[in-house]
Amino acid sequence: VHVDLPQDHKDYLHRSGRTARAGESGTVVTLSSSKNSRAVSGLLTRAGVTPKIHDVRPLDEKLMVLTGAQEPTGVPYIPPIVERKSPQSGSRSGGGNRRGGSSGGYRGGNSRRSR
Repeated sequence: VHVDLPQDHKDYLHRSGRTARAGESGTVVTLSSSKNSRAVSGLLTRAGVTPKIHDVRPLDEKLMVLTGAQEPTGVPYIPPIVERKSPQSGSRSGGGNRRGGSSGGYRGGNSRRSR
């Protein structure tokens, strides 16, 4: 469901492509007010999309069917806790430098300031 449309048609297509993965089909629903109809029409034209347009209002049954809206179960979703493995003792990440990055020390040669 697109509510906040991107400015670029490529971003619209990228977001829309997430509805159909691995050969599956999907439906993209774009919500817009009549005030934005010209901008939406231009975006869809640049994206090569021929939309089916429906006038809907909040809680409209057609909107519920198109989006697959369901009554909330009331049961909260609690994602599983994934334990992270700690690094083995004695190993370091970051290329072996004790400070975790390049030293930034004297490199010899001419300074950039003198150019």
